[in-house]
Amino acid sequence: MKNILTWPVVAGAALGIVGLLAGVFAGIFFFKRGFSLGKSGEQSTASSIVPIFIVIALFIALITQFRFGENLPIFFSEKAPAAQHANLWLSLGAGVLVGIVMQRSRFCSIGAFRNFILSKDSYLLNGIVALVVCTSITNLMLGQFKLGFEQQPIAHNDVVWNFLSMTLCGLCFSFAGGCPGKQLVHLGEGNNDAALFLVGMLLGAAAAHNFSLAASGTGISTFTPYGVGLGLLFCLYIGFTNKSTH
Repeated sequence: MKNILTWPVVAGAALGIVGLLAGVFAGIFFFKRGFSLGKSGEQSTASSIVPIFIVIALFIALITQFRFGENLPIFFSEKAPAAQHANLWLSLGAGVLVGIVMQRSRFCSIGAFRNFILSKDSYLLNGIVALVVCTSITNLMLGQFKLGFEQQPIAHNDVVWNFLSMTLCGLCFSFAGGCPGKQLVHLGEGNNDAALFLVGMLLGAAAAHNFSLAASGTGISTFTPYGVGLGLLFCLYIGFTNKSTH
């Protein structure tokens, strides 16, 4: 029997997690130096519901498969990992339940590591452990559990870029005040900062795929190192140049 838990697989996955932690540590370093993006201002109810209306409009476009014309946006993935998803209504129902749990529990993967590192508070970290255990059990029950990187969508064994890219993620999420899941919860609460964060993620994903910056199951592209490198330099610039005035 072929052993798929090979050294590159173990190293790739482990260094990805280590990279995320490195990004969190870097974020803590900057916060201790007084990093701040400025005080959050009050926003009106009218402005806070605009992003929610946009999300509703996108959802309607999804269920109606709306297009502006033949070969014109909106485009819908028909193959590759982007097209792999559960039933739409099942996903929506599960998303509602998960959103409620995340909002009530304050779940955040970045906050979990940050709180544990700073104050040994394991409350949020317990949520991470529970998430991994429950998803593993669910996939085992459904026959979808595949140990290692083989047969996984968009998974490669380039350990250096696994580490550096996840370091970039950890640092970005630390600066933003939480992981993408937490930002989605804040969006539902009417937080426009979270809305801008998520718009930035969507635009970044579009740029990465359209300009050949994104990696694939076969490895990184020629331009991936430039994208990650520029991202890290930009974050370092933001970290060193933004401090609280108080």
